[in-house]
Amino acid sequence: MHIFKDIYDYRELLKTNVKKDIRGKYKGSFLGVLWSFINPLLQVVVYWIVFPYLMRGTGGSDYLIYLITGLIPWTFFLTTVSGGTTAIKANAGIIKKVYFPREILIISQVLSGLVNFFISCIIILAFCLVFGFGISIHLLMLPVIAFVQSLLILGIVFILSAVNVYVQDMEYIVTFILNMLFYGTPVLYELSMFGDAGILYKLISLNPLTTIINSYRDIFMYHVWPDMSSLGLVFLLAIVVLLVGYKIFKVLEKGFAEASLRTIAQNAGVSTSTIYTRYSDKEGLFRFLVEEASAQLLEYVSISLNGFDHLDQTVRETNYRKYADMGFSGLIDILYDYFDEFQLIIKCSPGGYYQDFLESLVKIDAASTRNFLISLGSESYRTGRINDGFIHVVCSGFYAGLFEVVVHNMPRAEAEAYIRELRSFYNSGWKEYF
Repeated sequence: MHIFKDIYDYRELLKTNVKKDIRGKYKGSFLGVLWSFINPLLQVVVYWIVFPYLMRGTGGSDYLIYLITGLIPWTFFLTTVSGGTTAIKANAGIIKKVYFPREILIISQVLSGLVNFFISCIIILAFCLVFGFGISIHLLMLPVIAFVQSLLILGIVFILSAVNVYVQDMEYIVTFILNMLFYGTPVLYELSMFGDAGILYKLISLNPLTTIINSYRDIFMYHVWPDMSSLGLVFLLAIVVLLVGYKIFKVLEKGFAEASLRTIAQNAGVSTSTIYTRYSDKEGLFRFLVEEASAQLLEYVSISLNGFDHLDQTVRETNYRKYADMGFSGLIDILYDYFDEFQLIIKCSPGGYYQDFLESLVKIDAASTRNFLISLGSESYRTGRINDGFIHVVCSGFYAGLFEVVVHNMPRAEAEAYIRELRSFYNSGWKEYF
């Protein structure tokens, strides 16, 4: 399938989105990523205290472990489906004529949820050890069960995220269904309690999440291999849901850009027609958003390099590093003054806009570098050891590396250190040809 090639081609964007989803979830909070532990732990404590009394059951370590091995996998399902449902609409501002596959928005949601789930599994292991349940070789099945659950979630989210773009009430419908499904899954209770419930017992038994959660309990709590025939059926169901879900997603994808534009209009308090009246197409709107940032950087690079070219030759030869330091300081300032705009340019440019923008920077730098080599009387350039094509390639590599700070959402201090080393690397290489 073409999707696998797309994922591979845009793997860096996928990794960036996963990191953003994980970091952004608790961004600005005092405890940060520790909430990945605290949230499920607090839920477990509340249900452990309250639920045994409501069900007239007994508390104790057995029920605590039973509860925690059900609640944490359920939380993985709940949060990922909820977040994935809104993934397309939440990124409405950047979904226009983009060059990256929109599936990445969905896949990154599932992968970030999976990472959080594995982090939360540390809580399960800790409780199993503290309360004497121990661990066993059956934990080798953990990634297999998580993989099956992730496939099922991915298929569901493909459907819900696509439909949510067109059906405004879908988020509320999903919330209602998830609340019902919670009580239709043996998270808080044992399935045997509904042995005499007839059709209700059958429905809970057929719930694929019942099989998945029971499989987690088998490996964590009971130290047995899960029912492979039941888990295999859920795996087949997950494949079917994934294929159907992806097909629906691709069919409905054609209207994402238009629907996204409607969302932008709603958030701005204007009509879609107003936007189309002001901007002839979505590319026109995109250029309006990034025009100032791109113009500022192009102008700065042009002025900085041209100013350097017009310096006295002696000054250039003896003080080029000083002037280079001044130039890069200003360049970093512009990058971080317009950080969001440059993310749009790099990640979401319509057509070849990003390539054109990057090429413009490269041409300016390549011309300046050529003039500098000529002014130095570079033997390598004079004899043809290096030529204009070589200069262009090296400059292209440099600017591609420079914009990695935007691709990976680097904090400024980290970016400054990275660019300093990048510059040092290229300067050392250029000395060969000076």
